[in-house]
Amino acid sequence: MRDLGYLEDYATGEFDEATRDALQAFQRANNLEATGVANQATIDRLEDVHVLPGEVEEPTPERPDVEERQELIYLASTLVGTPFVFGGATLDGFDASGFIYYVYSQKGHSIPRTIRDQYEASRSVERPNVGDLVFFDSSGGPTYVGMYVGNQTFVHASQSQGVTVSSLEQGYWKERFIEARTIITK
Repeated sequence: MRDLGYLEDYATGEFDEATRDALQAFQRANNLEATGVANQATIDRLEDVHVLPGEVEEPTPERPDVEERQELIYLASTLVGTPFVFGGATLDGFDASGFIYYVYSQKGHSIPRTIRDQYEASRSVERPNVGDLVFFDSSGGPTYVGMYVGNQTFVHASQSQGVTVSSLEQGYWKERFIEARTIITK
């Protein structure tokens, strides 16, 4: 769970409150019933999760930002289920750019509030890394944003579902995907 960004400390070998909370966050992020119990559906999903090239598990001199990225996706995953609110950027509800603004701001990043400004403030990357922004176009230019969480999935504030996790491979998103960008500069 720590390697996936859901558990901040190393495992103790005990199934404690932190472990249960991490498991529930993983379940919510993967659209599973958030019971905090490792049922068969959860185990199957955990077995499916793997680290893609470009997704680093431990900090290295070349990639000192790994823990920062894991903290971003952990915070984002805890917000799954928060309702969509047009113009929202608080725990009461988020719109797409408000969700990104909130998560990054909570982790000490200065990031613009609007999708267009978030796009312009970030730089293009060849392959997304966890915590990077993914942009979509539904009417000319970037009109939607989410945060890449690995395995070709991203977390975002959906008008119909609130904060949720979706696949970049799903037809709707695949057709509208522009590019991945990052604001992390380490």
